[in-house]
Amino acid sequence: MTPYGFDMVNCFERPIAIMLENQAKGLGRTFLVCNAMVMNYSIGNNLSHNGFYFSDVHNYLSIKMKSWSIKRNINETLSELLASEGSLLVPGNLKMLFYSEHYMKSDWRHLFLVTRYDIEKNIFYILDNEQQKYENECVQYQKFAMLPEILNRVFDKYIWLGERRLVYRAEYSEFNIQHNLKKIISNLENKINEKTYSQDYYINEMLNINDENEPLYLELQKLLLSSVKYKYVMINEINEILELLNIPNKTLLTLNKEVFLIWNKCVLKALKKIKKRKEYIGFSETADIQVIEGKLKEEFHNILQIIDEVKINCEDEHIINDFDGIIHKNDRGISFIFHSIKTYNWWKEDNCPKYIIKKRSIINKFKLNCTFRNIKGCQSGGCQFGLYVKTDTNEKYAMGYDAVNGGEISLIGVRILCQKSVDHFDEMYIQRIIYDGINIFFEIQVKDIVYQIGCVSISSNISEVGIYCKTWDLCTELEIHITDVIFHEE
Repeated sequence: MTPYGFDMVNCFERPIAIMLENQAKGLGRTFLVCNAMVMNYSIGNNLSHNGFYFSDVHNYLSIKMKSWSIKRNINETLSELLASEGSLLVPGNLKMLFYSEHYMKSDWRHLFLVTRYDIEKNIFYILDNEQQKYENECVQYQKFAMLPEILNRVFDKYIWLGERRLVYRAEYSEFNIQHNLKKIISNLENKINEKTYSQDYYINEMLNINDENEPLYLELQKLLLSSVKYKYVMINEINEILELLNIPNKTLLTLNKEVFLIWNKCVLKALKKIKKRKEYIGFSETADIQVIEGKLKEEFHNILQIIDEVKINCEDEHIINDFDGIIHKNDRGISFIFHSIKTYNWWKEDNCPKYIIKKRSIINKFKLNCTFRNIKGCQSGGCQFGLYVKTDTNEKYAMGYDAVNGGEISLIGVRILCQKSVDHFDEMYIQRIIYDGINIFFEIQVKDIVYQIGCVSISSNISEVGIYCKTWDLCTELEIHITDVIFHEE
């Protein structure tokens, strides 16, 4: 994720974005865009937030915030939730964190991203910023360890606005990076047309308050000043998403600097006027604002045309359902490393991590060959790994090795199509699928023995091809490494 100062992405928004980005590529960035859009164009919706803008953001993204009440010591409950649900968001008070600059000075709310619990070492692993000193305003989140008693202390002292003792997890139900970006940019075009600027709301509310030291006045002033920086984040993250779609836009980056300078100048000028109780002209009537917002709207319109007209290159490898950092890729290959009792299956709902190798309509014949090696934790059962195929008509096929049943082909969520015994387990499997334009043939090779598992007929084009690994029951420490991934299309 792009490093920003806390005046641009605060300590609640950042861990949420990191959590979502780990679940689907581009989702965390899209969340930041939606969040900044709310700050700039949703009048009156930004004063009562508690760090989670989901009531507004949910209009553009299918994400939800799950929560659990903590009635006893957080450590016991948290370790159970981390094992069953995955990484969690835990609020805390930095006044009780000994290495924070706020330690024993002032109450300061913060959100920790807790990734897992090590039962042997009795420590929690987190992603956070407070443990490091940085020379500039750009904040980097890094892995760190926290003792249970420290986490319990900062959580116990988190008491804000009557909030209950809750921990959270952000999850999505559906996300398509191209579709969601189009929806957001279309909405931004409409907002610019309507001239619905949150900055006008902030100032009008400030004018109704006589005492400039009133907490509400100060909060409104803070929102007004930070809204300009959030707009910068919004435009910058839209460009980052365009980069993910292989549509780089240098014009947007140049325009973003101009947008920031003009909005910042106009906000500061308006702030000086209202402090002196001089006549205030709304931003919706300010000439410079109308010119720069018009340029922004025009560029958004151009982007929508490009997304519609240009064939987006979706062949790049990407990850699906990696809620808890299970999938890793480096020069040696791809790894699936599971470390909790959480079920990662796909019969009732799809929680199975998948590494997609090709994402586009495939009409030609092809072969996919993968070597699964250094397999640990599979002998206990409760796991299956192999190759994944999805069609244009949304039929999803799993072709892999099942720790109990051997070779297996399934129509996911519907039925098992065929099974075949694989006589002996080895620490290395070669799996391959061969598509002849009509049928997909699946085979597993162990040493010199090739097992012909079966074939399925496909009535529509193939839209996704990849690798999957799913777990259930008590399969908690599964580790699989995939090398020699070869996709050859005729």
